Amino acid sequence: MKELPILFNGAMVRSVLAGIKTQTRRIVKTDLSNLEWLEDEPDHLFVEDEYGDWNNLIEECPVKKGDLLYVREKFCPGEIEILTNGSAQIKKSDKIIFAADMPEDELKTLEDCDLIIKWKPSIFHKKVDCRIWLKVVSVKVEKLNTISEKDAKAEGPPILPSYDYKNCFRVLWDSINKDRGYGWDKNPYVWVYEFERIER
Repeated sequence: MKELPILFNGAMVRSVLAGIKTQTRRIVKTDLSNLEWLEDEPDHLFVEDEYGDWNNLIEECPVKKGDLLYVREKFCPGEIEILTNGSAQIKKSDKIIFAADMPEDELKTLEDCDLIIKWKPSIFHKKVDCRIWLKVVSVKVEKLNTISEKDAKAEGPPILPSYDYKNCFRVLWDSINKDRGYGWDKNPYVWVYEFERIER
């Protein structure tokens, strides 16, 4: 069992906290130039390595069933203090303000109090300060576009009017990955991690 970091944006953090998001998809970075579909094998997808050996693609996945993931979030050290003159400041403390917990109207109120929070990127969020831990219960690999409506719902995408879950997920996916060259239209192979939240 390994303990590994994973990054989620604010919307996805809120979905995890609400118990809605139980899956995430990540780009397969393995060299797939020698990918083969072997009909007689249960997992079907195999890749040839530099020595000419054929390996099950799922074995290349960096995350395994049973691994623990700690979620790194955008954050700010300290706590918000409202002063007697109506202004606000960040007070030094051992507490942490998480961006995912701050709705837009509250941020606007703080801006009216002359406080603009200087968020630190999630990559700098220390493991010891992570509040969300996830246990991986299953791992699989698939083409992005083959996601089912049920699995798209488990991804916890923001709901859009007149869209089914799969199209909501498509919009979410492209907002994160299209500019990186992995848009929905590219239909890349992805690792699928199913998880459950645990207490630490």
